[in-house]
Amino acid sequence: MILSVNIDVAGQSGLTPKFIYLDTNDTIAEVSTTGYLNALVSSGITLSESWMALVSTRTTPNAKPVQVSLFDISYSNGNWSLSPNATPLSLADGKILVGNASGVATAVTMSGDTTISNTGVVTIANNAVTNAKIIDDAVTNTKIIDGAVTVGKIADFNVSYAKLSSTWKPTAIIKYFDFVITAGGGVQETFAVPGADPSQDIVFPQAISDTTGAYILKAEVPIADSIRITWNADPGAGNVIWYQLVRNAF
Repeated sequence: MILSVNIDVAGQSGLTPKFIYLDTNDTIAEVSTTGYLNALVSSGITLSESWMALVSTRTTPNAKPVQVSLFDISYSNGNWSLSPNATPLSLADGKILVGNASGVATAVTMSGDTTISNTGVVTIANNAVTNAKIIDDAVTNTKIIDGAVTVGKIADFNVSYAKLSSTWKPTAIIKYFDFVITAGGGVQETFAVPGADPSQDIVFPQAISDTTGAYILKAEVPIADSIRITWNADPGAGNVIWYQLVRNAF
């Protein structure tokens, strides 16, 4: 219902168009129904189609306005009604209206992680999408442009096996690729390889600098944080052996 009506508020008298001010706890849809102002006319208030109405909808008489809207006053077939005014509101180029701390619509420039153009196009700022903003498992293979994932795009290769899709998961990976140099003194020698795990790894030697072919690699065994290599004879010191440590279980 209409809670209060003010016509010719001090300072407004004589202006064209004349405004009436309505407070109501009805919705905008209810305010827009045919004959909404008939009760005012019946109570002796004179209206004119040249007037306009500023309507504040409220849930209770003392509550803040839920919505403030501008209406034209019209008369047709014995009914006085309100119809939404089509006059555009003035707003500076590229700004949007945002309710401030006092609940008043205020023109502001959109900023931060996103901006907006005067045609309504929203742009995400460069480097704005951080790890915390992405839901786990949300970035699938189809969301990545071919060739877009480079070394520089992966932080220290910090992609866990669990995050790989089933089509990407390898059955084995080369965990270490390096070389060792023999110290000599026996047919078996152990070399430190921090991270080597005998429960997951297999060792493949790649080359030995012995040019005579007299020394044959007989066995390569990963042990905790090391690899152990056995020859058919003591190769002596200074022989270079390249190896791959392949992790074949996850």
